[in-house]
Amino acid sequence: MSENKEFSFSEKYKLLLSLEGRKTDIINMQSVFIILSMANLINLSCQKELGKYDMQENRLVILLKLYKEKKSLQVSDFSKLLDISSATATSLCKRLERDGLITKVRSESDNRQVYTTLTKEGISFVESIAFSHKDWIVNLLDGVNKDELSQFFTLAKKISVELNSNIENISKKE
Repeated sequence: MSENKEFSFSEKYKLLLSLEGRKTDIINMQSVFIILSMANLINLSCQKELGKYDMQENRLVILLKLYKEKKSLQVSDFSKLLDISSATATSLCKRLERDGLITKVRSESDNRQVYTTLTKEGISFVESIAFSHKDWIVNLLDGVNKDELSQFFTLAKKISVELNSNIENISKKE
């Protein structure tokens, strides 16, 4: 990665930074916006990479979970895992079923319960792309040296603790 490139904020962040009025600690705002921008760039890169396989991250996570557990799981397990609604989890599973990667079976004892299992094609798919996707993730930051990554990791953990503390404080006020 070239060190002479300057970071540029998106228009929505520039708007917030340009607001006049209250005295604001600009470096705090810029730091938050950089973190948000990095997360967005990683998500966009991931979407492009998985798009090569006609795959989407949440669907891949469902496949990986089924592969790891080596048993049938309920659709509700995926909504909890991904922190999404049951309707969204159902939609993701329908797409995976349509693609021939999973099968869905209703419980004989409770018709409301739907269990999913990887098909042979699903197992092959996971085995063919899981490791290459993992390697792709590892290589995302190849242009950053190990010392810089170590410093970033330490700082990111500290920021994460601060963010969790802020969330807890907001919850207490409600």
